Amino acid sequence: MHVDVKSSSEGLPDLFYFTVTDTGIGIDRKDQELIFEAFTQVDGTMGRKYEGTGLGLSYAKELVESLDGEIGVISTLGKGATFWFTIPTAKEG
Repeated sequence: MHVDVKSSSEGLPDLFYFTVTDTGIGIDRKDQELIFEAFTQVDGTMGRKYEGTGLGLSYAKELVESLDGEIGVISTLGKGATFWFTIPTAKEG
């Protein structure tokens, strides 16, 4: 895991920028938005190799968005993935 504080444009809060990178199987571009939906997995077949309910990333998305942040993934199939999220350093208001 890597954490940075990034300065934003004037008038916007600075952001904590978190990244987690793995060297796994990667995620096809067409599936990258789907994995943040509840009960969704890239491989939905009965004989899939990787277990899970498909809830972890949807919970992470809810939490990050409740803190006015954003979440996403950068990945190439067969080359791993970098999951990232941002959270403002302070709430405005």
